[in-house]
Amino acid sequence: MTDRRTLMTMSLFLVIHLLVSSGCDAGEKGGGVLLYFKDGETVWLLLGYERSGYWCDFGGGCWQEETTQEAALRELKEETRNVFGDADTLVKLELGEAKNQSRSLNRFQVEVQYDQYLVKTKYVPTTLILNNPVPDIDAYKEVQNYAWIPLSEIQRALSVRKSEADPLMILNRGYLPPGTSPRVRDVFIGSLKKFAAEPEKYFP
Repeated sequence: MTDRRTLMTMSLFLVIHLLVSSGCDAGEKGGGVLLYFKDGETVWLLLGYERSGYWCDFGGGCWQEETTQEAALRELKEETRNVFGDADTLVKLELGEAKNQSRSLNRFQVEVQYDQYLVKTKYVPTTLILNNPVPDIDAYKEVQNYAWIPLSEIQRALSVRKSEADPLMILNRGYLPPGTSPRVRDVFIGSLKKFAAEPEKYFP
């Protein structure tokens, strides 16, 4: 009985340690950025390939005292290797409202409010982002590759995903770097559905 109680106490301390060391305010809020550029009428989205094997936007949880805009900017800088996330981007985030807001459970089964900001940018080759030198810090290693995906391709994929064996595999491999999976993170699917249904609203 004592050993069991000791084990439970150690587990509780471990969870508290993880929450504190992660820097997140109990994981209750997060922010992220979806970058896009327009080539005529074609909208292109920049997605990052996480080491977990999924494509997503650039974002994460808020540190203590951070706003969702500040968290989104910090995550954007880290996950695009300092190529994006300058002062001009911060101004856009502070002046604009969150274009998309969602709720999901984090790894601790705590509900997270996630504010996603859509930011128009210029085209930057993915090789430039991937090869930009960064500090040897874990935060810069979360995203391991990049791809520009046309919104029209995502619209097509979403229209047929119900018949797919794996509904998360919605990306066309022709647009992806070799060795990456076409899977999109499940919580990101809901956002993509909104964007695909009303592109004029989200990508002016």
